[in-house]
Amino acid sequence: MEHDEGKVVRGGQLRLEDASALVAAAHELKSPLVLIRQLAFAAGSQDSSPEERQHILEQLSLVADRGLRLTTDLTKTVRLEDSLFELEPVNAQQLCESIVKQIAPLYEQYGRKIQITMQRSRPLVLAHRELLGSVIYHFADNALHYGDSNGSVRVSLSTRMAEKRLRIGVRDEGPAMSLREWRAARDKLGGTLATRPQASGLGLYITEQFSRVMNGETGLIRHRNGVTFYIDLPVSEQLSLL
Repeated sequence: MEHDEGKVVRGGQLRLEDASALVAAAHELKSPLVLIRQLAFAAGSQDSSPEERQHILEQLSLVADRGLRLTTDLTKTVRLEDSLFELEPVNAQQLCESIVKQIAPLYEQYGRKIQITMQRSRPLVLAHRELLGSVIYHFADNALHYGDSNGSVRVSLSTRMAEKRLRIGVRDEGPAMSLREWRAARDKLGGTLATRPQASGLGLYITEQFSRVMNGETGLIRHRNGVTFYIDLPVSEQLSLL
């Protein structure tokens, strides 16, 4: 057996990029865990009334669901290439309405509101329903936690028939984000966001990985008072048959 003189390899030592990814995931999961701990203490307080305890239990459930979704979706990004996610025609508007309904109670806990802009035409998109639902959820979750606490959040759908694409966007009124920051968070887990220092970029990274599996494209539009994160997806050819 040959040995390289002067070369020391320590077992279990993480590469820098792996360590950065772990730090990003830990940072993002720390927030719901800290809040769960605080809520648990509040629920155990003898000063809490039955109504207050019920409210706290509802908060616990919502925060726990958010943490569980983050860990579940992060796990999926690791095995995307090994899994078969079949694409099918999906009613994007119905799905958006479902996700908004799911996350609305969490918004209410923070004193916020999320709205969806309806459109007359309802084209189907070729996507994976579960992955697309996660993309919409993470855009909305990002807007809730890192947007302006007093600003509105709007989910919109717009048809781009010339390109045979449908755009699903989530707009917040938070700090502006440069395209360079967006691309860094989108393409690599563990980056830093100077304009949104509380964010790890985990949700944005997950949305990009899921988008690629569905032949979609994510993007960022900067506004004077916020940003819109969006995903463009191909319109289903089966639309004319429905």
